Amino acid sequence: MPTPTVSVYWNERRGHYLVEKYAPSPRGGSVALVEPILVDSENFDQLIAGIILACFEAYKNDGFDENQILRESDKEHREFAQKHKKIILSLSSPTQIVIHPMMRYRGGEHLPVKGSKKTIDMVSALNELPHVIREAFSMAV
Repeated sequence: MPTPTVSVYWNERRGHYLVEKYAPSPRGGSVALVEPILVDSENFDQLIAGIILACFEAYKNDGFDENQILRESDKEHREFAQKHKKIILSLSSPTQIVIHPMMRYRGGEHLPVKGSKKTIDMVSALNELPHVIREAFSMAV
């Protein structure tokens, strides 16, 4: 099974976050799903860790549904990427979460920021994730 993954986007101008869930694809790898979860700045500290942990669980337990795949044009993808910073969180093991700040690249793609990867234990995730995610966004470009 591919690695459970979640992307979090931050719109600096509006101040809100979008959590993008993924599912394992039957063709290998992971695919982004429609309907990202909106988290406003006021509720970020209280909600973000629980949402991310729930997304990891759903990745492992929910089945693949072709109707839930995110479909967007290249133009839509580029426009979205220009307005949002991105980080990726993944389970490197059942007990560790890896956080990768990303940098924008040509055409709306993102690449990991070199030397910025951070790993935290699942045990401390509820307390640490809000701070670690904010720190990751400060390194994302």
